[in-house]
Amino acid sequence: MLTRRSLLGSSAVLAAGCSTVGTPVSPSPPSVPQETQLNVATYEKFMTLDALMGCPEKAYRDALAALGQDTENPYGPARSGYRLELRQVEEFFPRTSWATAPDTALDTVAALLEELDADRVTVWPELAQWLGDRGLLLPLDQFGNTKNSALEQEFYPVTLDPYRLDGSLYALPVSTLPLMVFYHSPHFWAHGAPPVDASWSWGDLVENATKLTTYRDDGSVQRWGLLAHVHEYGSEIWWALWQNGAAVLDPQTFACKLQEPAAVEALQFVSDLMHTHRVSPPAYGIDFWETIKRSPPAMRYMYPQRRNRPGLYRMSALPRSQEFTVPVRDGFGIAIASRTQKAEAAYAALQGLTHAMQDQVVVPAKREAVARLKGIQMDLRPEEVAAVEQSLANGRAQPHGSAEVLAMQSVLEDLVNGVDVETAVSRGCLYVQVHAQDEKAASSIPLRPDRYITDCWSAI
Repeated sequence: MLTRRSLLGSSAVLAAGCSTVGTPVSPSPPSVPQETQLNVATYEKFMTLDALMGCPEKAYRDALAALGQDTENPYGPARSGYRLELRQVEEFFPRTSWATAPDTALDTVAALLEELDADRVTVWPELAQWLGDRGLLLPLDQFGNTKNSALEQEFYPVTLDPYRLDGSLYALPVSTLPLMVFYHSPHFWAHGAPPVDASWSWGDLVENATKLTTYRDDGSVQRWGLLAHVHEYGSEIWWALWQNGAAVLDPQTFACKLQEPAAVEALQFVSDLMHTHRVSPPAYGIDFWETIKRSPPAMRYMYPQRRNRPGLYRMSALPRSQEFTVPVRDGFGIAIASRTQKAEAAYAALQGLTHAMQDQVVVPAKREAVARLKGIQMDLRPEEVAAVEQSLANGRAQPHGSAEVLAMQSVLEDLVNGVDVETAVSRGCLYVQVHAQDEKAASSIPLRPDRYITDCWSAI
């Protein structure tokens, strides 16, 4: 027996309120029957962010309504003759550990998809890889326009790669989140600092963060000029390593690379921001959030989180060092269940809805949708749209493997606490040594449903 509530809202048709859906205006392709019902399986917690961020369920409905009105779109309901029904469940993953009991987990998910009569599935990248590797999702490579060259003209490569495993693509991405710099324009103006732009180097970052850091009469910091580490899903300073040509581990041998000169130099730069230049707060855990609450920094490295940002804060690409590489967090995607008997219709709907949802998310995965962000999000400036395009074009997917994530968490916590870089690196390498064997074994892909909820929170 499946340990979850019975189906929630199983009769909730996504096309509610959309009069054009299901009323073809021209003959459908021969392979797509008229009025094909396609069931979309999704996870309840993915759908319950309504009060805070604009519910993905509403995004689905709005996107489908727009798609239904687009009678010229060959992948829309009007031309392809399908309608979508939402099948929402409390849990989409079993409580059994994926790593310790993969067969039980697989059987549970397979039974759930069968019960839902699922044709399509909302997924996050690790889940897409895990289900695809075990035969529960259709590889999209079998369809006509999914060759790498065609897809990479349509999507940014960094948004596609997380959904690939062993050369097969198992989902199309809807959203993505590049790391950006958010800066407070009035504070910049008051202290004579130029707006952040693509020309900034790490030297410019330090110079202006120093200018923007203000103090009280007693010498304590009133407002920090910069917050350079991200405290979401682990604590991240990937930007420092990657922009200095460094890495946590070797992807082939899984040996630790934190002791190499480029990595040490990058981590020393992060440490100096906190303890030498004193422009970024040495904060971690609860102290991190308290610091943000007391005094928002003049500049902050962060992932875009809301469509309607306060107008006083502007967005720019990251300052660069030896190279320009931007960490990118994945959002969510849509896949086709291998059990479907309606593969062609499911793929038409996948393309149609993926395209329509580009207007519903903070940062879309498609190139053309990013290019017209100014028209979608009216508060953005043209230079901010250009910064997002530049960041995604130079994006690199954020790691999810336990060896890299835990090593970086350990290193950053040590740096925050004033531990010297050499010692911090040695401790980080211990995590790599302990957990690299798990990465090598790859008996199951690490899945973190709690991270998925956070990512959807950010992506919608």
